[in-house]
Amino acid sequence: MELLLPTGNPQRVVQDYLLVLLNPNSQLSDYTRLVTVDPADEKDELKKSMEEGLRLRSELTSQGAPLWVAQDMTLANLQMFTEGDEASGFRIRVLSSTNDARVALISKRNGHYVIVGMTDYVAMVGDEVLRRLAGNDLKGARLWLDWTREEVKANAGDDLLGGSVFSRFWTRGDDPDPARMRMAALSLLVGSSEIRQYLTELTVARASAADAATADRIDLLLAYAAYILKNWKLYHDVAVRLLAAHPYSEFTLGTAVGAAIYSHDWNLGQKAIAARLSRMPDDPVAIRNAASLAEGKGEFAQARNILRPLIDSRRATMNDINSYTWDALLVDTVSDDDIALMERAIASKKRNSFAEIHTLACLYAVKGKTKEARDLLIRAMDLQGIEQPDEAIWFGFGLIAEQYGLKDVALSLYRRVEVVPDPTPGSIYNLALMREKLIHSSATTASATAATK
Repeated sequence: MELLLPTGNPQRVVQDYLLVLLNPNSQLSDYTRLVTVDPADEKDELKKSMEEGLRLRSELTSQGAPLWVAQDMTLANLQMFTEGDEASGFRIRVLSSTNDARVALISKRNGHYVIVGMTDYVAMVGDEVLRRLAGNDLKGARLWLDWTREEVKANAGDDLLGGSVFSRFWTRGDDPDPARMRMAALSLLVGSSEIRQYLTELTVARASAADAATADRIDLLLAYAAYILKNWKLYHDVAVRLLAAHPYSEFTLGTAVGAAIYSHDWNLGQKAIAARLSRMPDDPVAIRNAASLAEGKGEFAQARNILRPLIDSRRATMNDINSYTWDALLVDTVSDDDIALMERAIASKKRNSFAEIHTLACLYAVKGKTKEARDLLIRAMDLQGIEQPDEAIWFGFGLIAEQYGLKDVALSLYRRVEVVPDPTPGSIYNLALMREKLIHSSATTASATAATK
C-alpha cells in the first residue's frame, strides 16, 4: 500500500494499528505485535479494540464505499504530529476524519516501535517509566509522566477521594525524584494486571506511610489494584480503612459496598450507606448503593423498592432505570410499566448504550414481543461493535426461543453464557442459570401433570 510509511518511521506503527482496527480478520497476534499489554489483559484489550474497529468500519462504509477504499481514505486523511526522538520515545498527535484528536505514546522495544499508551489507555506507560528508572533515565521517565499527565485530568469533583489516582502522584513539572516517579508509575499500572507483581511493595509502602494523606493515596492505589486483580480480601481490608478515615466519601461508599458484595460482609456495606445518609439524608448516591447492596444479596424485589422513589421523583439516571428494569427479569415479573419506563428513558437520550438497548430487548422478549426484541438485539450488537453475538446477545435470543416453545434451543443458548470469576447474583450468568431452572421446572411439572391424568 503506497500510503504506508517506512517501518523505520514511528508513525508507521499508528498506521498499522489503524489497519488492524479496519481489518475484520485481525487476530490477537496482530494486536499484541503493535500494542504493549500485560498477557493477562490481552483478550480484554483486543476485544475493546475490535469493537472500536467495527464501529470505525461501519462509520467509514456507511455511504456504501468498499472497505479497501475506506482503508485508503483513512490513511490518506490521517494527520500526525510527532515529538521526541529515539532516546526519549515519541508522542504522536493523531488527527483523522472520523475521530477526535488522540495521542499515541511510542517506544522502541526489541528493535520495533510499539504503542505503549494512547489517550484512553495509559496503564502500560507505568511499565515504560519503571523501565527507564531501572536504566537510570530520569529525564526520559519524567518526560513520559509529563506526557501522560497531559492526557489524564484530575476530575476529582466534590469527593476528596474522587478522580484520577495518577493525578495524586504526579503533576507536570514535578522534580525527577526517583521514588516519587516510581509511585507515579505504579499509580498508572493499577489499570493493568501487571500491578500484581508490585502488590507487596505497595503494601509495605502503606504500612510505612509517613502521614495520613500518604496512607490515603496508597490505599487508593491498593483499592484499584485489588479490584482489577479480583483480590477481594485486600479490597475488603482497604475499604475498611477508607471507611474509617473518610466515611462520607462517594469513593469510599462505592468501594465499601463493592467489598461487601464480594466478601459477603453485609454489615460493612450497611455501615457505609448509613454513614453517608446520616450526613446527607435521601442522598441519591447512597440510595443507589443501597440498591446495589440488595442486588448483591440477591434481593432484587427489595432493590426495585429502593430505586423506585428515585424514579418517581424524577431523580433517576439511565443506570438507575436500567438496574430497576433488569431486576424485573430477575424476579420474573416484567410488567408493561417496566417496558414503558425503559422506552421513555431510551427515547429521552440522543445516544443510547448497549446496556439499556439490551435490557429493553430482553424485556420485550419475555413479554412476547419477539420481533421487537430481535431488532433491538441486532441494534445492541451494532452499538457494542461486534459482528458475532456475545454471551449477552445469546441470552437475549434464548429468551426469544422460549417464547416460541423452543426449550431445547433456549437451553443451548443459555449454556453459551460461560461462568465468570465471582459472578454477582444479578449477572447474566446467574440469570441464564435461573432461566434454565425455570425450563426444567416447567418440564417436570408438565410430566407430573401428565402422569396423574
